Amino acid sequence: MPGTYGDAVTENIAASLGFKGVRGTGSMSSTWVLGGADTTLAKGYDGFNILSQGIVPNYQGLSYQAMRNLVSQDLFKNALWGRPIGYFWHVNELRPDEVANFMDGLVQGGATLESNTGMVNLLAGARRTI
Repeated sequence: MPGTYGDAVTENIAASLGFKGVRGTGSMSSTWVLGGADTTLAKGYDGFNILSQGIVPNYQGLSYQAMRNLVSQDLFKNALWGRPIGYFWHVNELRPDEVANFMDGLVQGGATLESNTGMVNLLAGARRTI
C-alpha cells in the first residue's frame, strides 16, 4: 500500500486488479473489516490488513542470543494479540547467518511460516467466529 496505510480507495484498486491481499497496512485498520489498533484474528482480519514489519536495522549485527531474544519477544507480542505479521528485509541487509538465525528463532519459537501467498490464502479462507 502506498505509504503503508490502507484505505478504501487503495484496497478497492488492489482488489479490482485481482489482488486477494496486501501487506503493509501499518495503521492496522482495514476499511473492509473491523479495524483499529486492537484488531485481532478473532475480530476478523482480512487479506488487505497484513501488518508488515521491517526488521532492519533492529536485527542487524546482533549476537546469536540477542537476536533470539528479540524474535522471542516479538513472537510473544504478536501471539498475544492474535495477529498475523509479515517480516521483510531487502537483499544484503542481513548477513546469511543472521537470516538463518532469525528463521531458526521463528521456527523454534513456534511460529507458523507462510509465504505471502500462503498468508493471504489463509486469511481469505478464514471465517469470523465471534
